[in-house]
Amino acid sequence: MVATVGLRILVFSPFGFALRATRDSPLRTEAIGINGKRIQWTAFVIAGTVAGFAGALFAYLKGSIFPDTVSISLSVDALVMVLLGGVETVSGAVIGAIVFKALNIWLVSQTEWSKLILGGFIVLIVLAFPKGIVGTLQWVLDRRRKPTSTNSLLSSKIETAE
Repeated sequence: MVATVGLRILVFSPFGFALRATRDSPLRTEAIGINGKRIQWTAFVIAGTVAGFAGALFAYLKGSIFPDTVSISLSVDALVMVLLGGVETVSGAVIGAIVFKALNIWLVSQTEWSKLILGGFIVLIVLAFPKGIVGTLQWVLDRRRKPTSTNSLLSSKIETAE
């Protein structure tokens, strides 16, 4: 929870905006004076630090850790959780983890074909919601809000100009 709140603060800080700008257009950020390489290296250091803390907490939780404890399927599960929730949102990973684990637990108790059904369901969700669950919900909420019409905006600018 602390890492999620910290990452949310980081995303909406000037560093987060510089990081997104570097991702979207490296040449433009270099042109306006942002050192893109330094921003990327700082992001890698932060990501490595968070991953290191997560690994330490995981080892503490398990009591000990061996190579067979952390398999490829665990890494794939984490990636699927992020994809389900939404890549561009901080809360997306949390929501994706909740949905993935709830579906996994429920399907395992219902059928022996749980992995196949879960895989098919994940493919369906990723195809139906390319921005993830949270990204799609944000898109729907943005569409439901009343947009300002261009005509009223133009007429108000014309009135103020006169």
